[in-house]
Order: sequence, then C-alpha cells, then structure tokens
Amino acid sequence: MMFAAGRRMVTEQGADAIVLAGTDLNLAFDGRDDPGYPVIDALDVHVSLLAELAAGRRGLTGVVSVR
Repeated sequence: MMFAAGRRMVTEQGADAIVLAGTDLNLAFDGRDDPGYPVIDALDVHVSLLAELAAGRRGLTGVVSVR
C-alpha cells in the first residue's frame, strides 16, 4: 500500500522523490532494493549530518537558523 502510494505520487503528481520523514518508515523499505522511485530517508540525512558535525568536518553555519 505504501509503495503504491509513493509510485502514484511520482507518476501522477510529479514528485521527484519520496521522503521517508518518520524515523521508523525506513523499516518498511529496508531490504527493498528498488521500490520503483527515488527515496530519501530522513534518518540517513540526519545521521550523516550528525557524523560530519561530530567529526568537525562541518559547522552549524547554514544548517540551522538562529532567530
């Protein structure tokens, strides 16, 4: 059901990719090589950024906005 909804968003609504924005949504896609459309896992994006920050390869400038 989720895979079909993602496919419709890409084919019928013109989405470039589907963002898995819930921390457990990647579990539904785990082990699935190709759901038939681009997927961006928000958990992967967050972990990658946190690793870069922790290693000192990146700073917070441009990552967060201070109000």
